[in-house]
Amino acid sequence: LGTIAGGAYQGAIDAARSGVLTIFAAGNDYNRNNPDAISGLAYFVPEIAPNWLSVAALQQNPDTASANPYVISTFSSRCGYAASFCVSAPGTKIYSSI
Repeated sequence: LGTIAGGAYQGAIDAARSGVLTIFAAGNDYNRNNPDAISGLAYFVPEIAPNWLSVAALQQNPDTASANPYVISTFSSRCGYAASFCVSAPGTKIYSSI
């Protein structure tokens, strides 16, 4: 964490250690089986896991005959090793946050 980019990692770790819920997108790496490094950081620093959340993106299932109305978006990374502190939520066709 001794680099300029490492400062973001350390800042996120410090926030989580201070009790701040720290949320990251799992990543946009086109179906990669694991999240981006910062999103999965609580796997490597387990004491921050209670205040860490990784989020994978869902989209409507194009297979309308399927029992599952949503699937992981084609662009989204998956929870992978971060599964214990990861959720999935709609990540496409979000028109407003109001």
